This record gives sequence, structure tokens and C-alpha cells, in this order.
Amino acid sequence: MSIKVSKQLKRPGGKYLKVELEVAKGRIVKLKISGDFFAYPSHLLDMLEKEVAGVRAEREGVERLLETYKDKLEFVGVSFEDLKRLVLEALKETIST
Repeated sequence: MSIKVSKQLKRPGGKYLKVELEVAKGRIVKLKISGDFFAYPSHLLDMLEKEVAGVRAEREGVERLLETYKDKLEFVGVSFEDLKRLVLEALKETIST
């Protein structure tokens, strides 16, 4: 059985960020990041989604992985901190369920 959680945020000015997280047996199965923001270089979002798959669903490890992308990704319309917060909120919800 897997747990799926979706978190979203809409910034003043209209930019939207959505994170979908699926966890099963204590590990992240899938992370999907979407919205109407821009991220440069965009391929790094795909890499992040793929890299997080299989990681233990624990805040410390996920936060450490996210931080490796902090200085590599540039966002327009949302921030890296917005992304990080949504992922960690979704993760917390999967753990407490």
C-alpha cells in the first residue's frame, strides 16, 4: 500500500507550484513537481524527481538531498524554499498517516 500526498501553493501574482509525493514501505516511490513557474536549468527538476525515488521517507535525508540542488536551480515565480517546504510538508503527512 502506498500513500499519496499533494501540496500546492499559489504565489501573489499568480505563480503556482504543486508537489505530489508517493511513499510506500518507508521509501519515496515518486515525486512530481509541476506548476506555471520557471526553473533553470529545467532538466535539474527531472533529475531531482528521479534521484529522490527510492530514498527513505525521513526528513533529514530528504532535506539533505534537496539542499544539494539549492545552488544549482534558479526559480522564477516561486522559490527554492517554496519547493523545499512543500516537499517536506508532503513528506511529514505521509509519515503521520
